[in-house]
Amino acid sequence: MELEAGFAFRPLPEIDKPLRFTLTASGSRLGPLENLPGTWKGKGFNVIWRPNSTPGQDRFLELNLTEETLQFEEIPGNIPNRGLLQGDIDMFGVTYLQQISDANVKVDGQNAGLHIEPGIWATVPQTENPAEKPTVVRLASIPHGTTVLAQGVSIPMISGPPVIATMTSRPLLSETQHRKSPSRSRISRSPQSSGHRPPISRA
Repeated sequence: MELEAGFAFRPLPEIDKPLRFTLTASGSRLGPLENLPGTWKGKGFNVIWRPNSTPGQDRFLELNLTEETLQFEEIPGNIPNRGLLQGDIDMFGVTYLQQISDANVKVDGQNAGLHIEPGIWATVPQTENPAEKPTVVRLASIPHGTTVLAQGVSIPMISGPPVIATMTSRPLLSETQHRKSPSRSRISRSPQSSGHRPPISRA
């Protein structure tokens, strides 16, 4: 997902006093996103409780070992965000393309695709109206008719992988749904070593 050569945001008119994003000591305009540009590859695990059309069984727990590629490219130039109550600000960001395939299922010699997601990560500087600290935003588009816009603050860099608490993949059902829903679930499993953390590397 490459940008055209020479493409760059050029605010017209220029923003007189752009607010800078200053969450990192390096002063990079990408802030906490500064290390993302490039191509990243790794292995993962997917679990999804999805609808199923088999008579008498309306849900299906799907588990997949996965191969994942994430490509990030810096968006050239200042992204202008014009405001009324809040004065004009500059944002900076990266485009990304996420591709996930099933590591154990091949079609015509290639891993079967499971997911593709184009989107943007961007930095938003501190604002005065509303009074907000610097934030990051993620815009994602998923080919099931779903788009996502999420905004929040970044956290300091940590050493090692994040600690993710154990959670159930079982949907939260109301008491009425529990009474109507069959007690058994079809499960598609792929073996996964307990506690295994697959490596992630820049390609």
